[in-house]
Amino acid sequence: MNIRSTKIVAALVAMALCTPNIAFAQETSNLTTISGSTDVNGDFSLTRSISAINRNDSTPPDSKTIYVNPGDTIHVQLDLKGKKANRTHGFTSFKEVVSPIQAFSASSGSLKYKKTSDPTLFAKQLDDIAPDTFKQTGDQTIEFKGNSPLGFGVTGNHVTIDYSYTAGNELGEYTTQFLPASEIDKERFNANDLSTLDLKVVIEEPKEPSLGKILGWLGGVLGILAVVGGGLWHLLRNLIRI
Repeated sequence: MNIRSTKIVAALVAMALCTPNIAFAQETSNLTTISGSTDVNGDFSLTRSISAINRNDSTPPDSKTIYVNPGDTIHVQLDLKGKKANRTHGFTSFKEVVSPIQAFSASSGSLKYKKTSDPTLFAKQLDDIAPDTFKQTGDQTIEFKGNSPLGFGVTGNHVTIDYSYTAGNELGEYTTQFLPASEIDKERFNANDLSTLDLKVVIEEPKEPSLGKILGWLGGVLGILAVVGGGLWHLLRNLIRI
């Protein structure tokens, strides 16, 4: 490769590296997570969290409320973790009451766990956890069913369930909950106060972009055009010389 060819490649690389992704950066900055925790049987803690992009930059009234727009992806995590390394527990059958669901797929979720005697992190897709099941059962419900003799799913020192769904078009405020499937499941799981896991999802209409955001976006676009234009000029100049 001669010097002029090297200059052309360098110009192309510079253009690729210097072009920022404005939309991605803005979405990342608006990513919000809310959570609640409770003690489970004295040896474990369960943390339930919800993450989504707050596109409207809405200000929540408290730390357990999150704002989304229709069609947004909502991520939910249930994290059951032992307080000591030699303790074992697991989820019994439960129901997740969530905001209206537009779309859900168990294949996009995961079950991860660690045993007390093995530091290896095992992982499965939620559509591949037989004999247990994890599926949508209603417009606002997703259920896990443990099919062991005692009604538990996978047990371990650390068990995490992650899933996501697309928010529906029904605007409003929704209280989401983690609920054992039955009184027996509740007793066997033995959580102290499940109400601390209640989290609110507010579905609101997308806002029109403010003048400040429009000007900021235009400034970013102009910056990209300046970088790309300079790179193209440098590229053309080197091509002419060849």
